[in-house]
Formats: sequence, C-alpha cells, structure tokens
Amino acid sequence: MTDERMIEAQIYERLSKVIDPELGRSVTDLGMIASIDATPVTGEDNTYDVTVAVELTVEGCPLSQTITNQINGAVASYPDATLQPHIEVGSMSHDKLTQLVAGLKAERKQNPFNKPGIKTRIFAIASGKGGVGKTLATCLLASELHKKGMSVGILDADVTGPSIPKSFGVKGPLRGTETGINPGMSKEGIEIVSTNLMLPEEDMAVAWRGPVLSGIINQFFSEVNWGHLDYLLVDMPPGTSDAFLTVFQSLPVEKIITVSTPQELVAMIVGKAVNLAGEMNIPVVGLIENMSYYLCPHCGERLGIYGDSKAEEVARRYDIPTWATLPIDTRFAQLVDAGDIVSYELDGALDSIIEAI
Repeated sequence: MTDERMIEAQIYERLSKVIDPELGRSVTDLGMIASIDATPVTGEDNTYDVTVAVELTVEGCPLSQTITNQINGAVASYPDATLQPHIEVGSMSHDKLTQLVAGLKAERKQNPFNKPGIKTRIFAIASGKGGVGKTLATCLLASELHKKGMSVGILDADVTGPSIPKSFGVKGPLRGTETGINPGMSKEGIEIVSTNLMLPEEDMAVAWRGPVLSGIINQFFSEVNWGHLDYLLVDMPPGTSDAFLTVFQSLPVEKIITVSTPQELVAMIVGKAVNLAGEMNIPVVGLIENMSYYLCPHCGERLGIYGDSKAEEVARRYDIPTWATLPIDTRFAQLVDAGDIVSYELDGALDSIIEAI
C-alpha cells in the first residue's frame, strides 16, 4: 500500500469518530464521506493535500459548518504527517438518502432498557413548567444516590436547555464506537448523555423541530453504551410536550418525581404533570419543592422568601406519597459553575425521596 492510500485509510478511520449531532451516528456510518484523496505536496517532505468529499443528508443543512469543522479537525490533527485539509461539501442524491433512511429504520436497535434481565431502575424528574429547579433536583438526586454507593446515569432529555454536563464538569464531545456512543463521565463516575456534549460550543443554540428532538431522545436511549446502572435518572423537558411523551413511550420509566416552587401557580401546573402521568399509568412518588426557604446565616431562622412552603399541601392534594424541600442557597450556583455539584451536602434533605424510590 502506498503512503497516500495508507493515509486515506487512516483518515477514514479517524472520521468514524466524527458524530453527526442531529442523527447521533458517525459520518462514515451514515455514508457521508464520498471520497478521500491524499496527494503529496511537491517540494515539502511528508506533507499532503487531503481532499474530503462530504455528502450531507440535505442541501443547506444547518449543521453543515459544525460537521465540516469536525472533519477538518480530524484531518489536520493527523499525527504521522502534515496534512492540509480541503473539505468539499455537497448533498446526497435522492436515491442514496432514501436508501440511508430505509437502512436506519431497518437496523434500529432494540431499546436496551426494554430487554429482559435489565435491572436498571429508571426514574423521570419532571416539572409542569421551566425554571423551578428540575435540573438541579436531578443533579442532587444523582449525587445522593452515588454517595450511597449506587451506579447512576443521567439522560438529559431537556434537549433544548441542557445543563447537566456543566453541573458535573463534564465536557464533550461524546465519542462513537462500533457498538454505539460512549456516555460522558463525571470524575465521580456518574454517566451523562446530553445534547450539550454533542455540540462544538456549549452555548450553541439548539433550534430543532419536535420530530428531531424526539429522534435524538430515542437515540439517547438506544444507541448509547450505558453501563450496568442501578439507576438512570431522566431530566425531563419542562411541560407536557411531545418530547415528554417520547420518554414515557420509549423507556420503562418506573416512577416520576416532580419538582415545584412555593407558588400556587406552580402547584396548579404540577397537577398537569401528575394527571398526564396518571393517564400513562406511571406513579408520581415524590415532590421536591425547590427554593422553599432561605436559611438566615445569622440566626438560623427559615425565611419563606416566596411565601410559606406548599410542599405538604400540594403532595396531599395530588396524592403524592412523599415530599422534600430544598433551600435557596448561593452555594448551588457556585458549585454548578465549578462543575462540582456532587460536593453539596444535603444533610438528608432528599432522604424521604430516595427511600420512596
């Protein structure tokens, strides 16, 4: 094999690690690499021009630049020679795209959590509206379970507002293998999958339509190499959207934990989530009221900044068997920003919820 052909083969192998953010599969698996051509540069030792012809699934794909940048980086970082990448971007023919779609449907993997013998217990953390601290509650629950010796994973199904990785200091990108996508891993060993681990920049907006969001969530279930987990916590999207329904229709969710704040409006919206869960025959076993109180640092008095706690009242109203409260605490923000939410000590604040699950 000539040096040029060897480089082309090795570049193809490197491109198998480049993941299409929308489909969650490598660009080589998807047939997006039409050709790779390595040509020696005259007068320069061990230097090659490398032209990669890329065929995107659709013309004008909004993720074209993202994919191109990843391919460019994979070529330019080749260690055994100096490569000068040239990326030519086109789109698949109608016939090729049709064949790809048919192939993806045919080889769609069985949801691993629906297979016999799987002992992973799956819980969804939900809220009727955004901004109540659902993601914080998910992080704290995962941290407490980990501290109790459980193996824990978090599936960040809040696709358009993913912030789980930041809380644990986990950075992307996720890496694909022959068997699927490897989850991100916190330094404590908590497995995490999130759209933010698939984007080139963590502040890049995710403006995808409903069917795409549902497809991404399904791939998080079926195409990720989840380990042997005791618990998988699903950070749900807020509200009762189609993505919400996708989770409950695709995963064997055992129980739901809902999150609220001490406001009557939020309590009413909790009822919507509880009623939908009832329609899907999934029990709501716990209510976490976030921002329930502020603990005065001088006298230790609990101050109801947003009014008196309604956790017990709301839990009773909707027949939720257990409830817990979380304070307003600046350390939450500090530890999330530092990627070290696991360090927060709850002093048993969520023990009633953990006992219920």
